Amino acid sequence: MIYLFGLISLAEQGKYDHKAISIPKYLKKDGFHSLIIGQIRIDGNKFTIPYSRLFKKTHKPITITIPPVLLGKKIKQIEIIPKHHARFFEIQYKYEMPELINADVNGALNILKKSKAVDLSVLCSSGEVDTPQRIRIA
Repeated sequence: MIYLFGLISLAEQGKYDHKAISIPKYLKKDGFHSLIIGQIRIDGNKFTIPYSRLFKKTHKPITITIPPVLLGKKIKQIEIIPKHHARFFEIQYKYEMPELINADVNGALNILKKSKAVDLSVLCSSGEVDTPQRIRIA
């Protein structure tokens, strides 16, 4: 709250905009935060939620089964979002995607056309993956 009063005094001096000042938004007393887990250790297809040693002494471990679609992928982060007053949870998996290469077919064809030594039948795509066309470069 101290920074709020500092901003108000700056606004009164004309150094800060009054409209940009707002009271911080706090979590309700009976509200729930999302749990974001950045370091992930997967044992087979199970993931155990990490918690403190003191909590481990009094509670059983909570394990989550990883969906089979994500087993081969490198999971970077798991976010557990409480829904309906934490009666249900939504789990979001954030994982690494391999980079897709966007090939410039027209540029490659222009290079091949300029080199006189090339006389090939080239398989090229017209933009859709399912409809390749055969063209002849002479």
